[in-house]
Amino acid sequence: MNAKSIRTLLVTVALALCAPAGWSQATLTRADGRITDSGKSLPGVQVILSHQDTFKVYRATTDKYGTFSIPEVARGTYIVSVLNAAGDKLFRKTLELTSALDAPIRLDIDISGAPPVPPASPPPSLPLSPSPAAAPAPQDEKNAEQLDSLIRRYDSALRAGDNQAVIVALKAIVAADPTRWDYFEPLGETQMTIGDYGHAAESYEKGIEVVQRFLSSNPANGSVILKSDRDLAQAGMVQMLINQGNSYLKLKKNNEAIEASTKAAELAPDRATGYFNLCVMHYNTQTLDGAVDACNKAIAANPNRADAYLIEGALLFSATKTNKDGSLTVAPGTVESLKKYLEVAPAGAHATEVKQMLEYLGAWAGSSRNSGKKP
Repeated sequence: MNAKSIRTLLVTVALALCAPAGWSQATLTRADGRITDSGKSLPGVQVILSHQDTFKVYRATTDKYGTFSIPEVARGTYIVSVLNAAGDKLFRKTLELTSALDAPIRLDIDISGAPPVPPASPPPSLPLSPSPAAAPAPQDEKNAEQLDSLIRRYDSALRAGDNQAVIVALKAIVAADPTRWDYFEPLGETQMTIGDYGHAAESYEKGIEVVQRFLSSNPANGSVILKSDRDLAQAGMVQMLINQGNSYLKLKKNNEAIEASTKAAELAPDRATGYFNLCVMHYNTQTLDGAVDACNKAIAANPNRADAYLIEGALLFSATKTNKDGSLTVAPGTVESLKKYLEVAPAGAHATEVKQMLEYLGAWAGSSRNSGKKP
């Protein structure tokens, strides 16, 4: 294998790792459902799905028939929430959402059978609600109607696939209620979609600040913030930090990208996924020491994570040097990481490339360490 082949091989691996770990597009499907109360359709309510492994948040608003549809949803375990236009929780439950590979997820919820949500609990990232006995002020009703109208406009633009209209609606929503971190997140995502990475990073920063204020709040009126609300907010902050890191990466602001990804890894409840994402970010910015450290932390959290061995081994392999006498100087741990990938995933998607790397190092014949000589 010559130097050109090695460069081609590394490019192949890099293309597979060009973004932090999420899920393959092939595993995405559509989520369709209907929200009812004792069989009666509930129009205009928000459905929020928070993925427990990847921290991705999906949302939709039901139409006049109480139905909703969310495109490109990953199967998995979610916190499923249903909120009315005022932000009051009508339903909250952890559910496993799955379906056949060629079929959409079906999610029908009748809130009449759901356990009551304590009325004192505020909705995530929203101001604390007044006492149930207190009648809302006319101005509050007007603001709620305005926000509901903006959310409907956003949902309509989302269904139409009009990214510019989505951005306009989301900016109006967060201007009307700056405490809604759950709308700063899709604002940043849409800005990333159209390539506006600078504004996306700013939107994520504002959303992260909102979540931080929410998590550090100490309600003066005695209301209790549910653990599930905190978990949902923290999951949203982790996802925004991951996306912010990707935005900075596109802007070639590598230091800021690493900083955001490091914060996400430290806050992620799933350490294996959090540090794997950080490992990929270090790979993309070609910071060897940081990548190895993050990969090792991901492996410590989940020793069967094959892709962590792949990134670590590929990046260490890229540091291989050919000396004047034709011998190789190989970074410590290169062979071990590559072999571990094959041990954990012998039929993995990159098994062929890993074998080629080991062959180049003279290690595929079965030796436990490289001889240091070019084959």
